Amino acid sequence: MPVEGKACVIDLIGNFDNTYCEFPEGISLLDIAAIYLENEAKWKSAFITSLGKVNSEQASLEWWAYGTSSKNFLSSGLGNKVFQLLAIFSVLREQQVDLPLCIIGASAAQKFIVQSFLDQKPQNYKPRNFIRATYFSCVNAFRAFRLIISLVGKKKPLVSPDVSLLTYTDERCDGSDLFFGNLIRLIYREQKDLKVQRLCYINGRFESIASKILKNNLDMCPLFCFLTTTGVLRSLMRSMSMPFESERKSMLLELLGLDFTPLLMESLVDDLESGQYFNNMLVYYATVRMLKEQAPTRLIYPYENKSLEKMLLLATRKQRPEMICIGYQHTSVTPRHTTLMFAEGEAESTPLPDAIVTVGSVTRSYLEAYGNYPVGIFRTGCALRQKSVEALGRRASSNDEEFHVLVALSSSKRELIQAVLYCKQAWMINKELRFAIRPHPEFPLSLLPADLHTWLENYAVDLSGTELSGNLSWCDVCVYVSSTVALEVMMIGRPVINVLIGDAINPDPVLTKIMWHQVAITPEELVNKCETLKEVPPSQFIEESNLARAYVQNYLKVPSDGDVKEFLL
Repeated sequence: MPVEGKACVIDLIGNFDNTYCEFPEGISLLDIAAIYLENEAKWKSAFITSLGKVNSEQASLEWWAYGTSSKNFLSSGLGNKVFQLLAIFSVLREQQVDLPLCIIGASAAQKFIVQSFLDQKPQNYKPRNFIRATYFSCVNAFRAFRLIISLVGKKKPLVSPDVSLLTYTDERCDGSDLFFGNLIRLIYREQKDLKVQRLCYINGRFESIASKILKNNLDMCPLFCFLTTTGVLRSLMRSMSMPFESERKSMLLELLGLDFTPLLMESLVDDLESGQYFNNMLVYYATVRMLKEQAPTRLIYPYENKSLEKMLLLATRKQRPEMICIGYQHTSVTPRHTTLMFAEGEAESTPLPDAIVTVGSVTRSYLEAYGNYPVGIFRTGCALRQKSVEALGRRASSNDEEFHVLVALSSSKRELIQAVLYCKQAWMINKELRFAIRPHPEFPLSLLPADLHTWLENYAVDLSGTELSGNLSWCDVCVYVSSTVALEVMMIGRPVINVLIGDAINPDPVLTKIMWHQVAITPEELVNKCETLKEVPPSQFIEESNLARAYVQNYLKVPSDGDVKEFLL
């Protein structure tokens, strides 16, 4: 690296760390995780307030089609990029490092904002060359043409339903529903005369998945089967014109006295280039057409406050304003779900359902307390996929020297590597800890660096592809970063430990402080927490287990007779 003297590296893309990268002498990697941890609450509030203000000012069909508007840290890069810059500015302001400071992986807008900060003078940001955006519009044009061809003969004759139930599916579609479980059966049991139609939004290649659904006569109809050639072409024309409209828009994204508008503009172009904007417009026109052909009285859909949902609601309000729309908050909630949070007054200009049914009282209380929602919009429902589970009690052989630690992973290659490294370091401190790694199917253990893979093969247990029920019986405690397995472990009466690996915002689904939920920031803390839990007396173990089970039972309420009424306003 051509840098003289002491220097520091900040890696924004996660390809480097102090364990696996050797930098030249005098150059080190600065971990900004501690900065995130210290400022998370303040920065999160500022981000929600600032983007919420933009949403209120720009509210329109064209604006809500941008995925950026949803404030989602997972589907849009805007939030993470803002937090990265705030961390960099924190370092620069406090002179925590000797210059030069090398930043790896910064986007064009991030580079511009940092340069403006260092120069201390305003500059005019010129967005990415819109020829590039036009190119991707041509890609969308090809997709539109292919979609028009694929729609020929794909219409499925359906009796006009009383209830339209929108869900999602992908290549693995087999007719089951990962969002609503047995809701249709429960509706029929409650009101036998109702007719329910299950619509599906297809994630992935529409042609092949739609053909599979219709060929196998699965009990669902792809939403895009209601598209007409006119609807597809209108979606295309809107997405092709928006690069030039965005350039002319007057917008300001300001956080904590800093101007992040260039990042907002960059993110809008990303939405256009990825085809997300085009897809959201397709949802709008497909829904309008569906409601011209059918007259359901209710629409039920998974509530995540995504742009796609706003398109659905805008089409409904346009075509059938009298129809009742119900959003189902179908899973756990974490502090990272900023998409579920509104700035003061933002909800008034945002398309929202008539009611939001939650999976239990915990998520309802959390969203009512922090979300700035309209009063009375929430109804406590149930977790449609949740089943009653008996407490397992303490592991029968828990008095032996080994303490069994299940590591449940969920979201990314980075989480896999960081969590396994974390556990290896904890094991080096206390080798009586027996770790078992349960990776996410999309992020297998083969992605681990060679030394971590070797450690796991020799000193830990590989639980890839195994049944969760057996994993839960095996463990004394579950370690996790963001997995909802934590709630399932607490449901059987055993403790969990959340480890922090440097996320911009905490992705932990446990929202309340209880003894059976611990947090560890360092491997040393993880060891201490495990040792403390191992020494919990039998009577206290039973008491804390019961408290944890009661918490999860309120969080993910098991369906019972009468719960379905909340879905049928």
